[in-house]
Amino acid sequence: IRGVNFTSVYPATGVLPKDEKSLLAELTQIKNTGFNLIKSGGVPLSDAALDICDSLGLFVIQEMPIYTQRASKNALELAKLFIEKIIEHQQTHPSIFAWSLGSDNGTLMLENGTKLLKHADEFDETRVVFSNLNSVYIDCEGEFKSDTGKILGVTHEKVSMYNSHKILPKMN
Repeated sequence: IRGVNFTSVYPATGVLPKDEKSLLAELTQIKNTGFNLIKSGGVPLSDAALDICDSLGLFVIQEMPIYTQRASKNALELAKLFIEKIIEHQQTHPSIFAWSLGSDNGTLMLENGTKLLKHADEFDETRVVFSNLNSVYIDCEGEFKSDTGKILGVTHEKVSMYNSHKILPKMN
């Protein structure tokens, strides 16, 4: 696997190319350069971008934009709702390899990463979910917190529910 961080914000235009021809050209160039995985940087890729990734055979780590948020009950509920909606809407794309619950996270993820990880798994048990990837946070009072990350993998018990998957006994 060779991957790149693919952000939707560009210095010249500010946003992801709007026309599909430009988007196709950019994603094709990434594929032709020898990369086969894209991590959506900060925000989830659009359906148009995922359609192109599906057709090119590019894997995607779809990132949720819940980074840098401060912890609060309201923020936690909003993050859960956002995770549900994105996964329910985009989980049929074969290019999505994994879900990422943000990076460069604030206190919301540092304090609730495991809860949100399990919440995402409720909606898609067939993909890996990452949270708190190398997260470091320093608050206004100078308190330092860090987390190297958590992964909720796909287990044999989850995959065996799906007849379309062949389980190999020698696989971990």
